[in-house]
Amino acid sequence: MQGSTVLHTFNNAGLDGPGRLFPGFPKASGACTYTLAPREAVRLIVKPGDLLSIEGLGPSQPLDVVALADDGQPMLAALNLTENGAVNWGTFDSAQLAGWIAARGGDERITRLRFG
Repeated sequence: MQGSTVLHTFNNAGLDGPGRLFPGFPKASGACTYTLAPREAVRLIVKPGDLLSIEGLGPSQPLDVVALADDGQPMLAALNLTENGAVNWGTFDSAQLAGWIAARGGDERITRLRFG
């Protein structure tokens, strides 16, 4: 669009361009990136206002998300996510997560949201 005036710019992965800044979306300098190996699990502490972005899933690369409160109880609904199955403990390296849940008195019969 020649002759137009850019009122706002955005920063996406260090690239600047025309667009808008959206409240709650951090600049690349404030983001944390995690790359997971097959069967790997990672624990993220999410606070109100945090943004979780999942990228790079192939058609045969599912990703399960489990949300738990500090007491080990499921809380996908707190993130406005809907469960779509039970956690299959044999599909990932689950010992650390199972131990964390047990230490807080939670139940291993938790549900997950599967992407991919």
